[in-house]
Amino acid sequence: MSNFLRKSLATLIFFATSITMMAQTKIMLKLDDIGAIDGKFSAPAALDYLKERRIKASLGVIATRLDETSASAFRKYLEAKSSTGETLFEIWNHGYDHSNSIQPGNFQEFKGTSFDFQFKHLEAADLKMKTLLGLQMQTFGAPYNAVDHTTFDVLAKNGKYKVIFFSGSNAPNPGGIVSYNNRVNMEIATGKVDYEHFLKEYDKFAGIYTDYMVLQGHPNLWDESNMAQFRKIIDFLKSENCLFVLPLEYYTSTH
Repeated sequence: MSNFLRKSLATLIFFATSITMMAQTKIMLKLDDIGAIDGKFSAPAALDYLKERRIKASLGVIATRLDETSASAFRKYLEAKSSTGETLFEIWNHGYDHSNSIQPGNFQEFKGTSFDFQFKHLEAADLKMKTLLGLQMQTFGAPYNAVDHTTFDVLAKNGKYKVIFFSGSNAPNPGGIVSYNNRVNMEIATGKVDYEHFLKEYDKFAGIYTDYMVLQGHPNLWDESNMAQFRKIIDFLKSENCLFVLPLEYYTSTH
């Protein structure tokens, strides 16, 4: 085969691979309520499984669920790589303390609270993450997925965030922050993974969310029964030729 033909074939393979990847539905695993205290990680079974399978997942860390031992507990996950040498796990901001009903009425940490309150909590979470893990988070997901217009102003003033999960709006947000709202449930209730329920959700949205899907879970609450259901979901998504991506990675690829 001539050099010209070899180069032409290589070019065709490259473009065919690129087109295939673009056509694949992207899956973001949004795993909430992660922490590590006293050297113990809050969801080792799920993350060890994902690490073994080399499947990318994003970890929503609550800042007050970290201490001086967190770096050692997180190390093997932060150092984990995909089969192509890419970062396997992304840590995102899931609030400073995950507070709820801090005042009379329907208030959460990032909904119904003042600008100063939300800004201080965002900054405090950033500082704790930098101090203990040496990271600057760039993806945000509020506790209980509860945000208001103030939250976007806070994120814009902070200036370090690119992505927000489940803001309820796909409209442009202050600071150019992008919302990822294509939710497909794999839990039928908080902490309860249900494969059959997921299949119904997947079938419902497969023709709508053709670019990406976000699957939320709470692996700190999963027992072996839930893990078995989760493994079936992962196997199904692999059989569908879906591509697992991190939120910041997907943001970078589309902007």
